[in-house]
Amino acid sequence: MKEIINKDPRILQDPPSFIALHQLDSSSVNVITRCWVKSEDYWPVYFDINKQIYQVFNERGIGFPFPQLTVHQANK
Repeated sequence: MKEIINKDPRILQDPPSFIALHQLDSSSVNVITRCWVKSEDYWPVYFDINKQIYQVFNERGIGFPFPQLTVHQANK
């Protein structure tokens, strides 16, 4: 994530970006990232960084956990 963030010139260097493990949930590992940008760049950076993280993680074989439900049909 840091590599992705460091490549985007819209992200300000001061204050520095912050990345940390936020929560281990039942079907996810939640990581929080805080970056500072100009107000007008907030939403474009938000969506672009999320898209890039998804693409790069998939390219590198880092999976995203999604909740799954198995339904068994009862025999009549």
